[in-house]
Amino acid sequence: MYCSVCGAECKKEDAFCGECGAKLEKKEENKSQKIEKTNIKETRTKEKNTITKKNKVMIVSILIALVLLFGGYQVGRHIYSPKTVADRYIKAIQNGDADALYKYLGIEEDDHTFVTKKIFKELTDDETKSKTIENYKITDVTYSSGNLSATVSFKYTSKGSASESTGQVYLTKKSKKNLFIFDNWKVSNSNETTVVKDFILKVPTGSKVTYAGVNVEDKYLEKNKDDSKIEASYDVYVLPQVFAVKTKVTAILSNGITIEEDVTPSNYHTNATLTLSRDNVSNEVQKNLNASAKEILTTIYNAAIEKKSFEEIKKNFENKDVDLEKLEKSYQEFVSSLSSESNQLTKIEFQDSSIYSLGMDGENLKIRFKLKYDYTVKYNSYFSNEEQTHNDSASSYITLILGIKENSYYLVDFENIVTYFSRY
Repeated sequence: MYCSVCGAECKKEDAFCGECGAKLEKKEENKSQKIEKTNIKETRTKEKNTITKKNKVMIVSILIALVLLFGGYQVGRHIYSPKTVADRYIKAIQNGDADALYKYLGIEEDDHTFVTKKIFKELTDDETKSKTIENYKITDVTYSSGNLSATVSFKYTSKGSASESTGQVYLTKKSKKNLFIFDNWKVSNSNETTVVKDFILKVPTGSKVTYAGVNVEDKYLEKNKDDSKIEASYDVYVLPQVFAVKTKVTAILSNGITIEEDVTPSNYHTNATLTLSRDNVSNEVQKNLNASAKEILTTIYNAAIEKKSFEEIKKNFENKDVDLEKLEKSYQEFVSSLSSESNQLTKIEFQDSSIYSLGMDGENLKIRFKLKYDYTVKYNSYFSNEEQTHNDSASSYITLILGIKENSYYLVDFENIVTYFSRY
């Protein structure tokens, strides 16, 4: 405190000024001032403490966030690493999990028409269930191509076997990242199912085609630039992506015949051609064709035995798509070849018919049948010149060209028809 008279500094407990002796007057703070000062002091203390706590909380929060980010990054690196991807892939094979396996195929193109998950499950259901991996252990991960490719090696035992085998899973790194920061590894090529691109499928012209149960639309049809007779008889489809497993292809030909065939695309077999054959038509179609062959040939042979003119029998073969003049010529040649004074056919009964070969003749079917039959011939004996008969059985190959109308067959022409019947 200071003296009010001379201004000298005095102690707080002094009653008089030590310099001039004047009486010192002490000013007491009123209650409100004391309270105010106390409040100000407490407020400043609280503010100081609050700032200190906030700083501590902020620092702790930042540290926790850094730890979580680092830990999350390490977890992410592990989750998306080649070893983990391969491990899950092997486990999916072990469990026969088609849903999981589909994710590892790395299908990137937009057109998934023939490589949907549904098709994959249908095509690989039996294959995935037949896998025999019982126990496995990943042993090594190696990188190549500047760390763009990885090979994960593993050892495993199969069900029912104590011996250990070695397998590999091959992976490639994609340009698109996982969660924008983690490498994106995809199973690229292994002994399991892969995808074949731009698979070429040839079918007889005008066929309606399904691949793996999916209609093959005209947008996949390539214009045939080859004018040769053989190539021009086929439509060429290019399927953007297909699975490298055995797949059923069905083609309904322009004449109504349905053919089915299994194809197995691979990186070495990138095309397939469907042709009409005995092996890819149904048993029902074969049964109807054999029945038609027996009926048609019975009509022709009986007419020839009775020496009927073509005019008398042509009603059996009339059809807007049949060249009757050509058929008449074939019939007349047959009758002429069948006639023999020394050995004459008098009766024939076809017992059995089977298809030896089957193909196309334009829109018609060209079929070589193997027929078994019983027959009777009459002839004059060399020794007595008396008329005698001989009954026997035989088999021969006869080619018929048949048209199709409303699931029934009609004769267009015939070739290699049998005219000799032995009497011995």
